[in-house]
Amino acid sequence: MTATALPAGLGTAVRGAVRLPARAWMDIAVLTALTLLAILGFAPTFTSTSYLVAGAGGLIVGTAAAVLAATFRLGILTSAAVAVLAYLIFGSALAMPAVATAVVLPSADTLSGLLIGAVYGWADVVTLTTPVGAPDYIGVLPYLCGWAVGLISATIGGRWYATRRRGAISSALGLLAPTSIYVLSVLTGTAQPYLPAIRGIAFAVLALVWLTWRVPENANASKAARTATMRRRLAGVAVVVTIAIIGGATIGTLAAPPADQRFVLRDEVQPPFDPLEYPSPLSAFRHYTKDLKNDVLFTVSGVVGGEDIRIATMDTYTGKLWTVSGGDPRFDGSGTFALVDGQSLPSVPLAASGDTVTMTVSIGAYQDVWMPSVGYPKSVTFDAASEPSATALRYNDVTGVIVDTETLKRDDSYTLVATEPVIDKAALADRAVAQLDLPIPVDVPDLVSSQAHAWSDQFDTDYKKLAEIETRLSVDGFLSHGSAAGDSKSLAGHGADRMIDLLGAKYMVGDGEQYASAFALMARSLHIPARVVIGFTVPEGVSGPVDVHGADVSAWVEVAFDKVGWVPFHPTASDTKVPQDQVSKPTTDPQPQVRQPPLNTTGQDDLVSPVEIDDKKKDTPFTIPAWVGTVATAVLVPLGLYFIPVLILGTLKRRRRDRRRAAATSDRRAAGAWDELVDIYSELGYQAPRKVTRVQQALLFEQQFRDEVEARRREQTDVAVRAAGKLARSEQAAEAKRLKATGDANAQPAGARFGSLLEATVVRAREASTWRPGVTSEADPLPVLPGLRDLAVNADASVFSGGDVPSDEIDRLWSESESAAKAARRSVSWFRRQLSKFRIRLPRDIVAIAAGKLAAAARRAPIPKPRKAAVTTG
Repeated sequence: MTATALPAGLGTAVRGAVRLPARAWMDIAVLTALTLLAILGFAPTFTSTSYLVAGAGGLIVGTAAAVLAATFRLGILTSAAVAVLAYLIFGSALAMPAVATAVVLPSADTLSGLLIGAVYGWADVVTLTTPVGAPDYIGVLPYLCGWAVGLISATIGGRWYATRRRGAISSALGLLAPTSIYVLSVLTGTAQPYLPAIRGIAFAVLALVWLTWRVPENANASKAARTATMRRRLAGVAVVVTIAIIGGATIGTLAAPPADQRFVLRDEVQPPFDPLEYPSPLSAFRHYTKDLKNDVLFTVSGVVGGEDIRIATMDTYTGKLWTVSGGDPRFDGSGTFALVDGQSLPSVPLAASGDTVTMTVSIGAYQDVWMPSVGYPKSVTFDAASEPSATALRYNDVTGVIVDTETLKRDDSYTLVATEPVIDKAALADRAVAQLDLPIPVDVPDLVSSQAHAWSDQFDTDYKKLAEIETRLSVDGFLSHGSAAGDSKSLAGHGADRMIDLLGAKYMVGDGEQYASAFALMARSLHIPARVVIGFTVPEGVSGPVDVHGADVSAWVEVAFDKVGWVPFHPTASDTKVPQDQVSKPTTDPQPQVRQPPLNTTGQDDLVSPVEIDDKKKDTPFTIPAWVGTVATAVLVPLGLYFIPVLILGTLKRRRRDRRRAAATSDRRAAGAWDELVDIYSELGYQAPRKVTRVQQALLFEQQFRDEVEARRREQTDVAVRAAGKLARSEQAAEAKRLKATGDANAQPAGARFGSLLEATVVRAREASTWRPGVTSEADPLPVLPGLRDLAVNADASVFSGGDVPSDEIDRLWSESESAAKAARRSVSWFRRQLSKFRIRLPRDIVAIAAGKLAAAARRAPIPKPRKAAVTTG
């Protein structure tokens, strides 16, 4: 294909690109500099300068995406897609380089972190101890701030300021985004801000200079007048800078509050309960069996013998300990504890149905943050004497665990209402396990997985596999706490080395800590969701209030089954008679050899105990789902924020119009037609000076009207040119295909046909979208320039006629005013039309009016004559 020269001026238009003017680049540069000053305020919050790399990088990414969209005039959806894609692509290298692939390439962890950090990073940054260095996604916060502000600022500068005059209101709107980041960096920081005087003065000076510099000039002014105006501006800028530096430094130093009186959010927000700050509850197992064996930990009523009392649930294995997941939102874990009042606790997902029980607990020697409970609690009520503070009670709605951050102490008492699950294990034989995202165990010995497969591979269902593992551990193993003189050797702990000792020895010897850990790790090696629970088991055969001792400590495992819930398994062995070769050498009186017990061949069916299920369905009252309220709030609040101001201002504008239309005299009704027009133009963003004549206002409006329509014309031309280029390229492809199929050697070359077709199409597009006074296009009409000058002249004639104006003349003035207002609405962009609904032009300054009336009254008041002094004679 031969190259074809395009007509002059078509190169940029064909590619669909628009060159931004120099003033737009200047505006973008100023807003970018202000944002960098604001981002520096995050310095006290983070551990290193990585926050600055993330913030500045996000600023560059957001600005580049907005400039690209403005240059190619992309639509709203396309611009948003480009910005989000750039956010995800470059965020890995800028915000999370430590977990990115090869430092710069996105990975699954970085992509999820960029999304999670945008939602949860705000809470983490004000609740974690400064300087904040974890979690990995914490760097997303400055990156997101820079990206969002860069996107907004560059969009305003490249699309709004590039096509129209920048006034005081539009400039103030452009400063909102950098100012918001500046305020946010202060609120999320610490009591010691970062360079407050330098940053504050620099931010204020740059913003003030930028606000005052772009004042619209009078196009009709002479060169000498413009030179004088420039000198006054430079002098004003120098004065502003001097006053800002001296006044800001002086007032800032004197008025700055002490560090202990500064307002920052982290001092006002209650930090969330972090279970990782406490030892693993399972590691205290031997403490109960050894040190608190005979101590009464707490007294409980409302329970039956053999019932399990839960204190903590753990689903994360580190190779050394079972612990909670730490509140990572990526997992369905046990570490997220929400602040609750205790009166109505959230429901637990995957909780099996059951009976409602009421349990009363009186604390004795037990001292910990984990509150003993049964089942899945629905409410908890403390006695008046032991009532915790309003921020002490936390609840995990995944595991049903309650925490008192102020720590339970002796004589504390509370009543718990809970749902005790009733599970028919016989119905689980063919039931699949639930699909959950739990933290992956690390540093698990290979022996655990190989032993689990060796015991369970011959079974075809998950429950049968688990039942077999439970049987092997509980029947083939032996129980020993290793604390008494006659106990078998049994070390504490449940780390990887202890699991090897348990499963690799000739005889399995341990207690609930080891057996529960081994069972859970075996289940997880089979990709079955399992978690470890530590608590206490109520002794059998008791009634009434029961004293729970340290010797009653227990550990078991819960496994999630689909449409059933969490099912408990108790793999701890009960036989304490360990074979002789495993008995520790006695220190005093030798014991006779103990005969090895016969092998227990109890089948797995014996493990299933019959459970009676109440098939009677209980009628539950109809309640509105919680999501309905959430959706209603999410929809109604934005609608209210939009429509309520619009309705109020619309009513005020209608009353203003009716009042002018129904004025007492005809000349005021005629003047009201022009005043209404001026107010509407001002609300649409037109410059509407007050102290000028109506004709001068009309001429100013006409010039601004031409500028606005010209901007609309350029936008239409861009759209038409892009459509023309697309059509020409499709025609070129079709022509090339036809020539290739026919082999017509005499046909015009495809390149030449493409150039001529493109030129003709672009010319037609430009002609169709070109605006001319008094002419519109039927396809996409632009407003006609209204006769504002004639309307102003007629309004002056009616107002200053000195007599009654005919009603038909007043009606004609109002009709022309309404037509001119409609044309003005069509001349501006859709955004300007929406913004005008929230604007109302107020009357002239009330203070000035009052001052004028006082001055007039003073002139009319008579001047008192001075009194003659009285003369007395002696």
